[in-house]
Amino acid sequence: MTRFLITALVLTVACKSEPDPDTNDTDTNTDTDTNVSVETGDTGPGNEFAPNAFAVGAAEFAIDADGNAVGFNGFDQAGNPVAGQVAITVIILDESATTAITVDNSCQITFAVAGPVAPSTTWATAAGVYWGFELPAGSPVVGDTCTNFEFPAEWGGDVAGVVGSWDWGFALNLMDPAIEPQLATGFGAQWAVLEPAVVGAGWYSDLLVSGGVDPNGYADGGFAIAQEVDATMTVQTDGSGQPILLDSSQIWEESVTVTPGVGAYAGQGVSFITPASALLPQ
Repeated sequence: MTRFLITALVLTVACKSEPDPDTNDTDTNTDTDTNVSVETGDTGPGNEFAPNAFAVGAAEFAIDADGNAVGFNGFDQAGNPVAGQVAITVIILDESATTAITVDNSCQITFAVAGPVAPSTTWATAAGVYWGFELPAGSPVVGDTCTNFEFPAEWGGDVAGVVGSWDWGFALNLMDPAIEPQLATGFGAQWAVLEPAVVGAGWYSDLLVSGGVDPNGYADGGFAIAQEVDATMTVQTDGSGQPILLDSSQIWEESVTVTPGVGAYAGQGVSFITPASALLPQ
């Protein structure tokens, strides 16, 4: 397996009433000239799919006062309250995803639990990240767009089952200096507002250990946007209904253990692994 980076700025902040960030994206992979964005399109059963690469594309969770990952309460586009879960989304790219990630050349499988989920004391510690959690193999599937496509026969007609046979996790850490300029370019004018609330991130899978990508199963290079929550884990909003971002000075406690601050986090991984066939049982 090999690893490459795509900075696909498709992430919306956790409060669903927040407008989508600018998707004028910049690829960080110098080997493939990929300027990535997510677009809408038509999908449906019968579309052949040639899986090429995969990653933890997104994670949504809050961190409570005990340092556990929990769900947070946000709002939909209409401003209605929505109770969330601890969620990780794995994205699979078709081989045609060379200039943009769209609904026609990618699919996503989301796993979620109510929580709380205790932070990892194994891979996260070994990888040297500040904080991380994982959802074990067999976690509930709450979203699956891969059913819109026809995968090769070896996937057995159950892509979610194949992907769900592995552990998946997400971590918060210091920002990778190589990624920050790409985020500034991709977010454009929004970056000045978002930057204080953006922290570094990465993702985990036991597959990366068995596949020889990383001995700790960790792929760095991601990011997360932090927002304030109250005691009920509800995202706080300002007078215009927009989420209040959590300033970086509040995200990391200045202590020996370096515990991330209480808040809601919407994260994105940018390290993709190829081939996608590595996901299949060996």
